[in-house]
Amino acid sequence: MTLEAAFDGESYAAVSRWPVSYGMLRQRQNALTEELVSGISQLNAPELRDILTLVVVQVGWLSRVLANIADHATAAQAGGEVVDDGFGCADYLLSGDGTSSIPLAILPASIRPISHAWARTFVRTAMMNSSPTTLIRALARPGAVAVSHNPLMIDYARLGTSAVRFRHADSFLMQARDRAGSSTAPRPDLVEQVLAFFEERLARCFDLPEAVFARLIAMFRAAAQPVVEAAAHDLEALQSLPWLPETLWSGSAGAYATRSLAIAVRRRGGISVGFDHGGTASLVDDRPFMTLFEFGLRQRYVMPTVQAVNIQEHVHKPDPDLGFGGVHFESSRGDPTFRRVAALPQRPKGSRARILYVVTTYGGLWHRLPPLLPDLLAVGIQRQVLEILRGLDAEIQVRPHPETKLNGRPHPLANDANFANGPFREALAAADILVFDYPQTTTLWETACTDRPIILIDSGIANFNALARDMIDRRIRRISVQWEENGLPTVPKDAFHDAIESALPERADPSEFLSLLAGIEAA
Repeated sequence: MTLEAAFDGESYAAVSRWPVSYGMLRQRQNALTEELVSGISQLNAPELRDILTLVVVQVGWLSRVLANIADHATAAQAGGEVVDDGFGCADYLLSGDGTSSIPLAILPASIRPISHAWARTFVRTAMMNSSPTTLIRALARPGAVAVSHNPLMIDYARLGTSAVRFRHADSFLMQARDRAGSSTAPRPDLVEQVLAFFEERLARCFDLPEAVFARLIAMFRAAAQPVVEAAAHDLEALQSLPWLPETLWSGSAGAYATRSLAIAVRRRGGISVGFDHGGTASLVDDRPFMTLFEFGLRQRYVMPTVQAVNIQEHVHKPDPDLGFGGVHFESSRGDPTFRRVAALPQRPKGSRARILYVVTTYGGLWHRLPPLLPDLLAVGIQRQVLEILRGLDAEIQVRPHPETKLNGRPHPLANDANFANGPFREALAAADILVFDYPQTTTLWETACTDRPIILIDSGIANFNALARDMIDRRIRRISVQWEENGLPTVPKDAFHDAIESALPERADPSEFLSLLAGIEAA
């Protein structure tokens, strides 16, 4: 069986069981994330804590990848099966043969090339300032620097009086590296403490044979050490810059350059402001994930509406402190992303129903948080869904995820359905019903702000907070995937078929989601 993202269409048919249940995979991966986040927050050594806070996304991802390969390989071996991870790492972990290193090229990049940087800076700065006067101030002496770009942030900036300048986070890091050169060597004891920190948490969360775990740690250390050394160097280099913003604005804090800059700004007494993107922050109940990517590296966080802030204040528990002292939530007047879909025309009338199936991404070894299904299991669910849909008198289209990594090979569903590859809003406008199999996506919440019925094939990927769960159940039909003893998923045909049939004649009520996300109240 393969753990790769890109595979031939016959791979799923050849799978008779899955060695590690998705429930167990999710439990172990989430436990590791929680151990990492809580462990960092308990440190009393600021320098060590900052390095860990910076590398926990990249190195945490590396640790999850290797642990996932080892977990599947040992379980498969016990059942007389073989796992293909695409690199030969599984063979090495089990026996010492095969590939003893994982290519660093598969790690998330620390810096991305910037094309037309000055033009982007000017255009995005202009978008964030509502008058020529504030634009001039933003370019000359900004009150805040934004290192990302989303509709909520732009709208919030134009509502206020602060002069906000856009600048790529990567440019700060490149400038710092050029200025510092190789003059600052990381302390070996700090690097060792970081590696030992991860090693200890891996041992707690994964029960592997001693020899397998020893090889895993050898692979982990070889791949992680240069990443940790570079991170320690980057944090020191950023402190050498003559100017850093006093106020930093950003969307997600997952990107390496954004995290490094947030830490550097905080070290100089500045503040970091986060902005919701996609609506999910109001809805999920996943404290480690939100700490790691959203709330943990910010002192302020802007939600789309007062209602969204109220939900956070009701369900939010104090996050583990990654050195930023906790987060204060603020509201705006609604996210333009969702205000735009509110104006979508009513469902079109046609001779046949039109169903749009929005499928999740395939990540292969690129494990996201929360953990996605292994690719072959996701394809298994999708083919079952399409088989049921093909039995209906309806036009079916599939919307592939734009971030799917296929390594140049065809999409696994390419021969199973017609694809809707244009802008999502065009596909949404043409659909009568939408089916999703992944809940933490902006497209789902955009659809919830329209009158289109929604069916969610729920495999247990996401946890929603108690207040959001009630809203979701009123707006979205959820069909729970059944997990068999062999670890494979089954979509309950009758329940799914009934959900489609009952959704066809009705128009959904989007008012709760419009209020929460778009700031639009019912007339």
